[in-house]
Amino acid sequence: MIHLALRFDDPSATSNRMLEEGIFAAAESAGIPLTVAVIPFRRQGGNLTPLSREHAIHLIAAQRAGVIEVAQHGYCHESTSGERQSRSEFMGVDAVRQTELICEGRAVLETLFDKPIIGFVPPWNTFDANTTQVLEKLKYRYLSAGWELDTGCSPGLSYLPRTCRMTALPEILNKLEAFESLDPVVIAVMHHYDFSENGDPQAPTDLNRFKALLQTLAGDGRVQIITLSKLAEETLADPTRMQRQIDWEKLPWKISSRLPKNALWNQGWLNLFVRSVFHSL
Repeated sequence: MIHLALRFDDPSATSNRMLEEGIFAAAESAGIPLTVAVIPFRRQGGNLTPLSREHAIHLIAAQRAGVIEVAQHGYCHESTSGERQSRSEFMGVDAVRQTELICEGRAVLETLFDKPIIGFVPPWNTFDANTTQVLEKLKYRYLSAGWELDTGCSPGLSYLPRTCRMTALPEILNKLEAFESLDPVVIAVMHHYDFSENGDPQAPTDLNRFKALLQTLAGDGRVQIITLSKLAEETLADPTRMQRQIDWEKLPWKISSRLPKNALWNQGWLNLFVRSVFHSL
């Protein structure tokens, strides 16, 4: 079985509400849950303002209907890193300040959604060991970001890195079909800019194609669609799995190239290699 989680980033006080409502309607129609990474604060007129109930009413309705679960998308999605570094809101920030930002953002979201926030998605998928240690102390269950893990990252979190963009799903799922007995995990991420309704006619998809994709996924017997919080409860969220995947990428190309990319694996190297060799024959 292929485990699939869909993560939608960036809803906030300033994001495209009509587009978000269309995305949630498509998900509800297909019976597919989404994990939505919500930004607690945004800068408006030079001032930071929290997400209000007025701006979040459609998110609250979708959460109550079971269409979405809410994760915390940083604090205000502003980079604190210099121009020479990767953009990040938390990387390199001391633990005390990270604690303040994370707690303040979490309080906004828990007040709005009346439910504990247990998932954290750092902006630009960047974080450091301090971030993970703060999250563990604050009783978060999972962190969903990129593949990279600093030395000293907390072993008490589930690490659920994004594996692909939502628009690449059909091709990736077809490549994984022969490996579904190995229970691969795909975490597909989407943003407003992926949809032409957000203002870019050259965007890779639109609401109609997205709705069709979800309907196809709902009827695909190869795929089990799951939220990130549910995935974090399973052994598939073991952080050693991600390290195995990173190490696999360091193997010689003739070996690593046999295994489909854009997935997480809860298998040892020998099992993966043998299975990939037989698939390639």
